Amino acid sequence: MSPTQKRLSEVLVAPSPGLTMRMPFLWSVLLAGTLMIGACSKETAASPPPAAAPMEAPEPKTAQPLPTTHPEVPPAREPKGERPAAERMRARKIEASREAEERTTGAVRSAEAARVPKESRSAPKAEPAPPPGVPEITGDHREVTVFYATDRAEELFTFRAILHRLRWAFVVLLVVLAAPWLHRASLPRWERLAIAGICLCLGALGSQCGLLEVGALLAGIVVPVLVKPAVRLWFIVLCAIGCVVLTALSIRSTMLASALADRVGTAYGNSHRDDHSLAYGTCIVTIPKTHQVAVLESPSLTDFSESFERHIVLKVATPSSRDAWRDGFNSTGAKSAFVFIHGYNVSFEHAARRTAQIAHDLKFACTPILYSWRSAGGLEQYTRDENAADQTQYHLREFLEFIAASLKVEEIHLVAHSMGNRALCSVLAGIHTAQDKPRFHEIVLAAPDIDARVFRNDLAPRIVGNRVCHRITLYASSKDLALQASKGVHGDPRAGDSGDDLVVMDGIDTIDVTDLRSILLGHSYIGDNDSVLNDLRALLLEHAALAARTWLVSALLADKPYWRFSMPKPR
Repeated sequence: MSPTQKRLSEVLVAPSPGLTMRMPFLWSVLLAGTLMIGACSKETAASPPPAAAPMEAPEPKTAQPLPTTHPEVPPAREPKGERPAAERMRARKIEASREAEERTTGAVRSAEAARVPKESRSAPKAEPAPPPGVPEITGDHREVTVFYATDRAEELFTFRAILHRLRWAFVVLLVVLAAPWLHRASLPRWERLAIAGICLCLGALGSQCGLLEVGALLAGIVVPVLVKPAVRLWFIVLCAIGCVVLTALSIRSTMLASALADRVGTAYGNSHRDDHSLAYGTCIVTIPKTHQVAVLESPSLTDFSESFERHIVLKVATPSSRDAWRDGFNSTGAKSAFVFIHGYNVSFEHAARRTAQIAHDLKFACTPILYSWRSAGGLEQYTRDENAADQTQYHLREFLEFIAASLKVEEIHLVAHSMGNRALCSVLAGIHTAQDKPRFHEIVLAAPDIDARVFRNDLAPRIVGNRVCHRITLYASSKDLALQASKGVHGDPRAGDSGDDLVVMDGIDTIDVTDLRSILLGHSYIGDNDSVLNDLRALLLEHAALAARTWLVSALLADKPYWRFSMPKPR
């Protein structure tokens, strides 16, 4: 026994008188130390520390002998590499809260799954597929494919085309240069008139003999000869200003046409094809991401180029054979299609852009097809367009019979506008359906520029009697300034007029759009008015009856019903 242990034993067994007063204190200290050591041992056994990385065992040391009675055990220390107790408790709390959150999320998902029918839980719900032919938005625009057929000949962008676009600048410039020389007082009047005639011939030749150009040149050269010298000066100044403005507009038109010819690849003019046949193909039209419904975004007067970001642009036109055209259309998987037949003063490019815009605003309810006839695309070419509309009837009939027999679609709708209704109605009046099922579903006649009496007494009864379609809808307006001008030219009301001249008859649903807002001439509401486009979509896609279209109200004219758009009453 060591001296220390021997001394401690003696004190505990036989304490000396000096230690008698300190005995209770020593016993208390030993008892408290024993209890603390026991409590620490229980805590360590109840919550063992997490397993640490294996460490090398330290070399064993020679243990000092401890007293057998009341050994003084030092507090346990955590091995090197283990976390303190407070950090372990914090980690346990975070783990417990994470497990509680996962249990809550699982309970919510289970409740949602319980509300879904059993058959729906067996397979994930697939998103509805978009209808065939709906293009995706790429970048800042959407590309729309328009199938087309036309009796126009391909046209190259030549010097003659450039001269035609600069005709107005040429006319005004000739007036400005000739006027001061012609109006000199030293020249006899007959010589001045002779020189004016020469200038008139040159102007007519340079402007390709357009009626408006020749009339303007005649007024610019002959009229100043007959007026006072003071008025001539102001006239020359106005002509100079007009020359600058028209030259800028002509240059702009030439630049746009040149860019179109370079971009599209195949351009169509207003002349006959050499083989007198139809040309088939597809064209790509871009719709900007910022497109607004019922708006045909076009370059403004200050724009000298077209932009895919801001304008509806004809990007490319690709001709093909008739069989390849048919196979390409059938490969789209489309269930329905609509054929758009444009009107007077419309170029091929404008017609393609309008067709794509209508298809986009109809939310691609039908695949668009364009039939473009040889409109000259000029205000002064009205009589020429009338002849072209009559001459295209043979080709249009051939085209309609071809698509009715070869396209694998459930429905084909026909939409005609303005003078295009002349060709369409004449063709439909001569088609006899031998089958029980009509060849076409919906026929829409928008602002028809047809003699109202001829349509009411001849064309309409034959079309209805031939049963070529399920339903015919006619849109008319009394705010159509273009049809009012046509009425003034022909002397008789048109089938697209409203008011007392409105065409109301059995077999045709007549809708008066006079109460709707009109843009410019109020003639192109089939594509420029969102209410008409909404009604057209209900007509082509849903085949909704007149009574089901709540925005229409019925009215009577000579005891016969027709329909008009209801407008909210002003407050």
